Amino acid sequence: MNNVRRQRRFFGLTAVVVLLTPIVAAASVPISTVAVSKAVASGVKVTGISPALKPNLSDIGTDMPTGFDCSLKARFCNAGSNSAAKKIVVFGDSHAAMWFSSLSAGLSSKYHLLLRWKASCPAAAVTVRDTGYVTGADCNEWRRTALSQTIADHPSAVIIAERTSTDVNTAPVVRTAAQWKKALLVTLQELHRAHIRTIVLGDNPTFARSPAACVAAHLDAVNACNVAIGGRGDLGNFASAERAAAADVSAKFIPTDRLFCTATLCPPIVDNVFVYHDNLHMSQTYSIYLSKVIAKLTGL
Repeated sequence: MNNVRRQRRFFGLTAVVVLLTPIVAAASVPISTVAVSKAVASGVKVTGISPALKPNLSDIGTDMPTGFDCSLKARFCNAGSNSAAKKIVVFGDSHAAMWFSSLSAGLSSKYHLLLRWKASCPAAAVTVRDTGYVTGADCNEWRRTALSQTIADHPSAVIIAERTSTDVNTAPVVRTAAQWKKALLVTLQELHRAHIRTIVLGDNPTFARSPAACVAAHLDAVNACNVAIGGRGDLGNFASAERAAAADVSAKFIPTDRLFCTATLCPPIVDNVFVYHDNLHMSQTYSIYLSKVIAKLTGL
Protein backbone atom coordinates (compact mmCIF):
# COMPACT_ATOMS: atom_id res chain seq x y z
CA MET A 1 0.00 0.00 0.00
CA ASN A 2 1.15 3.54 -0.69
CA ASN A 3 1.11 6.18 1.98
CA VAL A 4 -0.73 9.36 1.03
CA ARG A 5 -0.03 12.63 2.80
CA ARG A 6 -3.04 14.92 2.46
CA GLN A 7 -3.75 18.44 3.69
CA ARG A 8 -7.29 19.72 3.69
CA ARG A 9 -9.20 22.74 5.02
CA PHE A 10 -12.71 22.80 6.42
CA PHE A 11 -14.43 25.89 7.83
CA GLY A 12 -11.08 27.52 8.55
CA LEU A 13 -9.54 24.44 10.23
CA THR A 14 -6.57 22.66 8.72
CA ALA A 15 -5.86 18.97 9.18
CA VAL A 16 -2.82 17.08 7.93
CA VAL A 17 -3.12 13.31 8.03
CA VAL A 18 -1.05 10.41 6.78
CA LEU A 19 -3.39 7.91 5.17
CA LEU A 20 -2.95 4.52 3.63
CA THR A 21 -4.58 3.49 0.41
CA PRO A 22 -6.72 0.30 0.19
CA ILE A 23 -10.06 -1.26 0.07
CA VAL A 24 -13.46 -1.49 -1.64
CA ALA A 25 -17.07 -2.79 -1.27
CA ALA A 26 -20.14 -1.45 0.47
CA ALA A 27 -22.13 -2.56 3.49
CA SER A 28 -25.82 -3.21 3.08
CA VAL A 29 -28.13 -0.50 4.39
CA PRO A 30 -29.72 -1.63 7.68
CA ILE A 31 -33.45 -1.17 8.25
CA SER A 32 -33.61 -1.04 12.06
CA THR A 33 -31.98 0.72 14.98
CA VAL A 34 -31.38 -2.69 16.54
CA ALA A 35 -29.33 -3.76 13.51
CA VAL A 36 -27.22 -0.59 13.67
CA SER A 37 -26.73 -0.95 17.42
CA LYS A 38 -25.45 -4.50 16.94
CA ALA A 39 -23.08 -3.29 14.24
CA VAL A 40 -21.83 -0.51 16.54
CA ALA A 41 -21.25 -3.03 19.34
CA SER A 42 -19.17 -5.11 16.94
CA GLY A 43 -17.38 -1.96 15.80
CA VAL A 44 -15.87 -1.25 19.20
CA LYS A 45 -14.07 -4.61 18.96
CA VAL A 46 -12.48 -3.97 15.57
CA THR A 47 -8.71 -4.22 15.70
CA GLY A 48 -7.72 -4.34 12.04
CA ILE A 49 -8.79 -2.88 8.70
CA SER A 50 -11.00 -5.12 6.55
CA PRO A 51 -10.55 -5.28 2.76
CA ALA A 52 -14.27 -4.36 2.66
CA LEU A 53 -13.77 -0.97 4.35
CA LYS A 54 -15.74 1.80 2.65
CA PRO A 55 -14.52 4.37 1.79
CA ASN A 56 -10.80 3.76 1.50
CA LEU A 57 -8.78 5.53 4.17
CA SER A 58 -7.23 7.61 1.40
CA ASP A 59 -10.70 8.80 0.35
CA ILE A 60 -12.09 9.81 3.74
CA GLY A 61 -11.01 13.41 3.30
CA THR A 62 -13.23 13.67 0.23
CA ASP A 63 -16.13 11.57 1.59
CA MET A 64 -17.86 14.76 2.66
CA PRO A 65 -21.65 14.89 3.16
CA THR A 66 -23.09 16.34 -0.05
CA GLY A 67 -25.08 18.90 1.93
CA PHE A 68 -21.83 20.78 2.51
CA ASP A 69 -21.69 21.62 -1.19
CA CYS A 70 -24.72 23.84 -0.74
CA SER A 71 -22.61 26.36 1.17
CA LEU A 72 -20.60 26.88 -2.00
CA LYS A 73 -23.76 27.51 -4.00
CA ALA A 74 -26.93 29.01 -2.57
CA ARG A 75 -26.78 27.71 1.01
CA PHE A 76 -29.74 25.47 0.35
CA CYS A 77 -30.34 22.22 -1.50
CA ASN A 78 -33.35 20.43 -2.85
CA ALA A 79 -34.03 16.71 -3.01
CA GLY A 80 -36.96 14.62 -4.13
CA SER A 81 -39.65 15.74 -6.51
CA ASN A 82 -40.34 19.47 -6.76
CA SER A 83 -43.94 18.52 -7.52
CA ALA A 84 -44.35 16.55 -4.30
CA ALA A 85 -47.35 17.81 -2.33
CA LYS A 86 -45.46 17.63 0.96
CA LYS A 87 -42.28 19.51 1.82
CA ILE A 88 -39.74 18.94 4.58
CA VAL A 89 -37.20 21.59 5.62
CA VAL A 90 -33.94 20.43 7.20
CA PHE A 91 -32.69 23.31 9.31
CA GLY A 92 -29.56 24.09 11.33
CA ASP A 93 -25.78 24.29 11.11
CA SER A 94 -23.28 21.94 9.43
CA HIS A 95 -24.84 19.01 11.30
CA ALA A 96 -28.09 19.64 9.44
CA ALA A 97 -26.09 19.58 6.19
CA MET A 98 -24.42 16.39 7.42
CA TRP A 99 -27.81 14.63 7.81
CA PHE A 100 -29.30 15.91 4.54
CA SER A 101 -28.03 13.04 2.37
CA SER A 102 -29.37 10.48 4.81
CA LEU A 103 -32.77 12.15 5.12
CA SER A 104 -33.00 12.71 1.37
CA ALA A 105 -32.20 9.09 0.58
CA GLY A 106 -34.76 7.89 3.12
CA LEU A 107 -37.60 10.33 2.48
CA SER A 108 -37.35 11.76 -1.04
CA SER A 109 -39.73 9.20 -2.53
CA LYS A 110 -42.56 10.85 -0.59
CA TYR A 111 -41.38 14.40 0.05
CA HIS A 112 -39.65 17.39 -1.46
CA LEU A 113 -36.76 18.16 0.90
CA LEU A 114 -35.14 21.56 1.30
CA LEU A 115 -31.96 22.19 3.28
CA ARG A 116 -31.41 25.53 5.03
CA TRP A 117 -28.12 25.72 6.90
CA LYS A 118 -25.21 27.96 7.76
CA ALA A 119 -21.87 26.73 9.05
CA SER A 120 -21.38 27.20 12.80
CA CYS A 121 -24.85 28.73 13.23
CA PRO A 122 -26.97 26.50 15.51
CA ALA A 123 -30.75 26.39 15.24
CA ALA A 124 -30.83 27.34 18.92
CA ALA A 125 -31.00 31.12 19.35
CA VAL A 126 -27.48 31.56 20.69
CA THR A 127 -25.03 34.22 19.57
CA VAL A 128 -21.81 32.61 18.39
CA ARG A 129 -18.38 34.14 18.74
CA ASP A 130 -17.01 35.99 15.74
CA THR A 131 -14.55 33.83 13.81
CA GLY A 132 -12.70 34.17 10.56
CA TYR A 133 -15.66 32.83 8.58
CA VAL A 134 -18.79 33.79 10.54
CA THR A 135 -19.92 36.41 13.03
CA GLY A 136 -22.57 36.30 15.72
CA ALA A 137 -24.52 38.98 13.88
CA ASP A 138 -24.36 36.95 10.65
CA CYS A 139 -25.76 33.88 12.39
CA ASN A 140 -28.54 35.75 14.15
CA GLU A 141 -29.65 37.45 10.93
CA TRP A 142 -29.43 34.20 8.97
CA ARG A 143 -31.49 32.34 11.60
CA ARG A 144 -34.23 34.98 11.58
CA THR A 145 -34.40 35.02 7.78
CA ALA A 146 -34.27 31.24 7.41
CA LEU A 147 -37.01 30.75 9.99
CA SER A 148 -39.24 33.30 8.27
CA GLN A 149 -38.68 31.61 4.92
CA THR A 150 -39.38 28.21 6.43
CA ILE A 151 -42.63 29.32 8.04
CA ALA A 152 -43.70 30.94 4.77
CA ASP A 153 -43.11 27.62 2.99
CA HIS A 154 -45.75 25.88 5.15
CA PRO A 155 -43.78 22.61 5.21
CA SER A 156 -45.23 19.34 6.43
CA ALA A 157 -42.33 19.12 8.86
CA VAL A 158 -39.09 20.78 9.92
CA ILE A 159 -36.17 18.60 10.96
CA ILE A 160 -33.61 20.40 13.14
CA ALA A 161 -30.03 19.19 13.56
CA GLU A 162 -27.18 21.11 15.16
CA ARG A 163 -23.88 20.69 16.89
CA THR A 164 -24.39 20.52 20.64
CA SER A 165 -20.98 19.43 21.91
CA THR A 166 -20.05 21.47 24.96
CA ASP A 167 -17.26 23.44 23.32
CA VAL A 168 -19.64 25.08 20.85
CA ASN A 169 -18.42 28.63 20.18
CA THR A 170 -21.14 30.75 21.75
CA ALA A 171 -20.71 34.18 23.27
CA PRO A 172 -21.33 34.42 26.10
CA VAL A 173 -20.42 30.76 26.39
CA VAL A 174 -23.45 28.50 26.83
CA ARG A 175 -22.40 25.70 29.16
CA THR A 176 -25.53 24.44 30.89
CA ALA A 177 -28.43 22.35 29.66
CA ALA A 178 -30.86 24.97 30.99
CA GLN A 179 -29.21 27.69 28.89
CA TRP A 180 -29.30 25.60 25.73
CA LYS A 181 -32.90 24.54 26.33
CA LYS A 182 -33.96 28.17 26.65
CA ALA A 183 -32.15 29.11 23.43
CA LEU A 184 -33.56 26.21 21.43
CA LEU A 185 -37.06 26.92 22.70
CA VAL A 186 -36.96 30.35 21.03
CA THR A 187 -36.69 28.60 17.66
CA LEU A 188 -39.06 25.74 18.46
CA GLN A 189 -41.75 28.07 19.74
CA GLU A 190 -41.76 30.03 16.46
CA LEU A 191 -42.38 26.81 14.55
CA HIS A 192 -44.95 25.67 17.11
CA ARG A 193 -46.90 28.92 16.79
CA ALA A 194 -46.94 28.34 13.02
CA HIS A 195 -48.38 24.85 13.62
CA ILE A 196 -45.43 23.17 11.92
CA ARG A 197 -44.55 19.64 12.93
CA THR A 198 -40.99 19.70 14.25
CA ILE A 199 -38.42 16.96 14.79
CA VAL A 200 -35.08 17.45 16.56
CA LEU A 201 -32.22 15.06 15.79
CA GLY A 202 -29.76 14.44 18.61
CA ASP A 203 -26.08 15.03 17.89
CA ASN A 204 -23.22 12.66 17.11
CA PRO A 205 -20.03 12.37 19.20
CA THR A 206 -16.98 14.49 18.45
CA PHE A 207 -13.32 13.49 18.50
CA ALA A 208 -10.26 15.36 19.71
CA ARG A 209 -8.42 14.49 16.48
CA SER A 210 -9.26 13.15 13.05
CA PRO A 211 -10.51 9.54 13.40
CA ALA A 212 -8.92 8.78 10.03
CA ALA A 213 -5.52 9.97 11.26
CA CYS A 214 -5.91 7.89 14.40
CA VAL A 215 -6.82 4.74 12.48
CA ALA A 216 -3.95 5.28 10.04
CA ALA A 217 -1.63 5.35 13.05
CA HIS A 218 -3.23 2.23 14.62
CA LEU A 219 -3.87 -0.12 11.71
CA ASP A 220 -3.48 -3.17 13.93
CA ALA A 221 -5.29 -1.67 16.93
CA VAL A 222 -8.21 0.29 15.50
CA ASN A 223 -10.10 0.00 18.81
CA ALA A 224 -7.49 2.33 20.30
CA CYS A 225 -9.35 5.04 18.36
CA ASN A 226 -12.69 4.43 20.09
CA VAL A 227 -13.79 7.56 21.94
CA ALA A 228 -15.30 7.17 25.40
CA ILE A 229 -18.64 8.74 26.25
CA GLY A 230 -17.92 11.28 28.93
CA GLY A 231 -14.62 12.18 27.29
CA ARG A 232 -14.06 14.46 24.31
CA GLY A 233 -16.87 12.66 22.46
CA ASP A 234 -19.31 13.60 25.20
CA LEU A 235 -22.81 12.57 24.21
CA GLY A 236 -23.95 14.35 27.36
CA ASN A 237 -23.56 17.44 25.13
CA PHE A 238 -26.99 19.09 25.24
CA ALA A 239 -29.12 16.07 24.40
CA SER A 240 -31.08 16.46 27.63
CA ALA A 241 -31.71 20.13 26.82
CA GLU A 242 -32.90 19.32 23.31
CA ARG A 243 -35.16 16.56 24.57
CA ALA A 244 -36.68 18.86 27.20
CA ALA A 245 -37.15 21.77 24.79
CA ALA A 246 -38.84 19.49 22.26
CA ALA A 247 -41.18 18.13 24.93
CA ASP A 248 -42.23 21.66 25.91
CA VAL A 249 -43.70 22.28 22.46
CA SER A 250 -44.80 18.72 21.69
CA ALA A 251 -42.00 18.29 19.13
CA LYS A 252 -40.30 14.95 18.57
CA PHE A 253 -36.74 14.39 19.79
CA ILE A 254 -34.76 11.55 18.21
CA PRO A 255 -31.70 10.42 20.15
CA THR A 256 -29.05 9.24 17.70
CA ASP A 257 -26.43 8.03 20.18
CA ARG A 258 -27.07 4.32 19.53
CA LEU A 259 -26.42 4.92 15.84
CA PHE A 260 -22.84 5.89 16.73
CA CYS A 261 -22.03 4.47 20.17
CA THR A 262 -22.57 1.71 22.69
CA ALA A 263 -23.37 2.77 26.25
CA THR A 264 -19.69 3.57 26.74
CA LEU A 265 -17.73 3.75 23.48
CA CYS A 266 -17.98 5.27 20.00
CA PRO A 267 -15.99 3.44 17.29
CA PRO A 268 -14.63 4.98 14.07
CA ILE A 269 -15.68 1.96 11.94
CA VAL A 270 -19.13 0.32 11.92
CA ASP A 271 -20.06 -2.59 9.65
CA ASN A 272 -16.95 -1.91 7.55
CA VAL A 273 -18.08 1.68 6.99
CA PHE A 274 -15.84 4.53 8.12
CA VAL A 275 -18.20 6.63 10.24
CA TYR A 276 -16.51 10.05 10.22
CA HIS A 277 -15.49 12.53 7.54
CA ASP A 278 -13.62 14.56 10.17
CA ASN A 279 -13.62 14.90 13.95
CA LEU A 280 -17.05 16.60 14.01
CA HIS A 281 -19.09 15.15 11.13
CA MET A 282 -20.06 11.75 9.80
CA SER A 283 -19.01 10.65 6.34
CA GLN A 284 -21.24 10.67 3.28
CA THR A 285 -21.01 6.87 3.18
CA TYR A 286 -22.21 6.47 6.76
CA SER A 287 -24.93 9.05 6.18
CA ILE A 288 -26.34 6.88 3.39
CA TYR A 289 -25.82 3.77 5.53
CA LEU A 290 -28.22 5.28 8.11
CA SER A 291 -30.80 6.48 5.58
CA LYS A 292 -33.49 3.83 6.09
CA VAL A 293 -33.15 3.86 9.87
CA ILE A 294 -33.28 7.64 10.26
CA ALA A 295 -36.26 7.88 7.90
CA LYS A 296 -38.08 5.29 10.00
CA LEU A 297 -37.21 7.11 13.22
CA THR A 298 -38.71 10.37 11.97
CA GLY A 299 -42.10 8.71 11.53
CA LEU A 300 -42.64 10.65 8.30
